[in-house]
Amino acid sequence: MKTQGNTPTSKKHDAQSARREVARFRRSLAENPSICASLALYWFWQITLFQSPAATLWTAPFDAPQLSHPTLLAALAISYAALWALHRGASKVARRAWYLPVISTLMLCGTAIAIIPLRQSALPLPHAPIAASCLIGVGSAAFVVEMGRFFAKTGTRSALSTGIAGAICGTMLLSLCNMLPTAVSDALLTVSPAIACALLATAQRDFRKDRYYTHGLNSRPNFPPRYAVTCLVQGLAFGFMADTVSSVSRQGSIALPVLCSIAFLAGAALLALTAIPLKLDFNHLLYKVGHPLMAIGFLLLCCVPSNATICGFIFTAGYCYVYIIMTCLNAHFSHDLGCSPGWIVALSTFFLVAGQIAAMLLFDSVIWLASADAPTAEISAIMAFALPMCSLVFLDEKNSSSGWGAICPGQDDTDKRSSIAKKLSSDFALTPREIDVALILAKGRSKERAAEELHLARETVKTHAANIYRKLAIHSQQELIDLIEGLL
Repeated sequence: MKTQGNTPTSKKHDAQSARREVARFRRSLAENPSICASLALYWFWQITLFQSPAATLWTAPFDAPQLSHPTLLAALAISYAALWALHRGASKVARRAWYLPVISTLMLCGTAIAIIPLRQSALPLPHAPIAASCLIGVGSAAFVVEMGRFFAKTGTRSALSTGIAGAICGTMLLSLCNMLPTAVSDALLTVSPAIACALLATAQRDFRKDRYYTHGLNSRPNFPPRYAVTCLVQGLAFGFMADTVSSVSRQGSIALPVLCSIAFLAGAALLALTAIPLKLDFNHLLYKVGHPLMAIGFLLLCCVPSNATICGFIFTAGYCYVYIIMTCLNAHFSHDLGCSPGWIVALSTFFLVAGQIAAMLLFDSVIWLASADAPTAEISAIMAFALPMCSLVFLDEKNSSSGWGAICPGQDDTDKRSSIAKKLSSDFALTPREIDVALILAKGRSKERAAEELHLARETVKTHAANIYRKLAIHSQQELIDLIEGLL
């Protein structure tokens, strides 16, 4: 007799599996508290300054500094392009003790320069928005790459858990700032990137510099066209939504920025619900949830262009959702597929920013050619169609293993694992279960984590590890990591 898939037993198993995922999420947060705090401060800082469609519309009680948006985008694009092209040299520079302090100084000074003219009208700074935008753009790009370097070592689970928690805590901090005196809010906004960099530097001390900064430098990945176009389309969507919302709500109101900040929290919470208990993979989360959610925002804006508030809310939730997934995918490229974090993070974010620049230029060109207001409905209709089409074209079950085209056929993670497994079996007489344990330990994970992933008792894993060390004639996990890397 056939058993039904929806039996009480299967439901119990699914519930237990969901609880395990939630427990792993909590444990991942507990393992990286400084990174969670660093991301929260960075989220707060970037949402306030430029990572929200409503950033330029912010009103009292917490007035966001005004930046030169074109200059900021140009600084970001140039910085990411340089870090992408020169990722090997950038990795050598990044290991210097002064690198993160310099990054924090750039972001701190840029924020201060943007705030001073806003609060001290009697002390104007010529070209302050342009100078602030340049400093913030360069500093922010370097910080994002360094955060990606950390996730290259800790993996996608760490990127997911801290990314979600950081976004939630960052938006909560933003809400708190609306209730604080202006001087206190300004001070917190100014020093937040410096504190974020200090926390990141603290977390980096747990890794050996010779491996931390050379991770993936020997890899020769292909250019990932699907991933690049996906990032470009996301940037286009963000740019069009920001420009459209600005054109519809010239006067601004407290409702729009507040709702947009809440939308970031909603997007992070939605990702937690879909990715952790349901265990959906990032490939489907990106194309089946994130992009359609952004498309709904454009569709509503197309139908009701005057109601930009709710449209911006839905879109921003989807954008936050996709942005965190991108962080996780970059970690997947680096941690699981062996790509250089400086290469993949700078590449993906460059195309994200390039999409925003293209949207800004196209938007202004359409207004200039039409000599009229922005065709809100038309632009929204195009993006509402383009996002699902991008998802339809690029959704592929092989994306995760092939790195969206970055990994050549026959060189994907599965084939590498199979090749290493054959060598461990033939050359060292490891059993299949010992091979499974060895491959997990070679990723730097603990015996407890290996026991969880393989559903084995901790003592069983310890026995397997002892046999592995004996057969391989090694005495530590680091020697195991070195040996496995030598087999690649």
